[in-house]
Amino acid sequence: MIAGFFCGYLLHSRVVLDVLKNRTYRLLLPYLVGVPFIVVGPYLTVDFWGDKLVHVPFFFTLVDEGLLHLNSGHLWFLFNLYEFILLLLLLFCLKIYSPSITKLFVHPVSLLLLVPVSILPALMTEYIPFRTPDSLYPQLWSFGLYGILFFIGACLYHHQSVINRMVGWITPLLILGVSGSVIYCLAMPAPATKEEMYILLSGDSLMGREQTVLLQILQCFLVVYLSYLALALGKKYWSNESQVMRYCADASYWVYLVHIPIIVNVQLPMIDLMWSAWIKLLITLTVTLSVSFASYHFCVRYTWIGRWLNGERKKVSTSVPVSS
Repeated sequence: MIAGFFCGYLLHSRVVLDVLKNRTYRLLLPYLVGVPFIVVGPYLTVDFWGDKLVHVPFFFTLVDEGLLHLNSGHLWFLFNLYEFILLLLLLFCLKIYSPSITKLFVHPVSLLLLVPVSILPALMTEYIPFRTPDSLYPQLWSFGLYGILFFIGACLYHHQSVINRMVGWITPLLILGVSGSVIYCLAMPAPATKEEMYILLSGDSLMGREQTVLLQILQCFLVVYLSYLALALGKKYWSNESQVMRYCADASYWVYLVHIPIIVNVQLPMIDLMWSAWIKLLITLTVTLSVSFASYHFCVRYTWIGRWLNGERKKVSTSVPVSS
């Protein structure tokens, strides 16, 4: 939704061709550069750690047996986002994405009822919990879920007063979100076994794991309502100007790009250590965030990489008065 909101902002402030160039440069090119590393990364990881671990992850077995399909890893978001932007640009050129039309999609009845129902067909094609659309080609169900949420975010840019109205929904959304999440977690099926994973990766369906319509409906409402809750909380508590929040926002793109390789190489050496899972989690978070933000500050923010990902960032020089 937030990505759609800011795409609406770009369309409001720039011509279509400039938006296309900007998003191609900022999203598609980083994706194209990053995908080769995602493709070869698992094999390099297995080659380096394979003979060093006693407890070998199941992931390594999949790589060794050639069952790991080519995918975009965590960069799936960039690919899908670029697809949605192209579609929104088309709607804009066809005069469909306009304030007079988008107001229909941000009516309370639409937001609270029609949007959750509209994503149900897409999620009915997936297991619970649904996977990430990480294929190297467009996936239709992703448009039916993430694409709809992106479009709603773009509509909200035209009608920002609706976000202010959502602030008044915080309490009911919080109650529904927490209670629904508890029910969802209790009803969620057990993780797939290794045998079932082999079946899934071979392209076949799992018999006996079909989900009830009621659980899928609950999942749809949770996805949408928790997204609204996040928007409302952000509007109420984090909408004021803050240098710290601005810095974190600038760094977030880089942190997103590099966090998975860091996490993998922090966690693998700890697999054979009989430490508490909480200690391992604390170490993983500390090292990942420290390396991510340090590399951003010293290697990215004021370099060509930073200009590529976020645009120009000028160093602020502080003048110190000298007494005569």
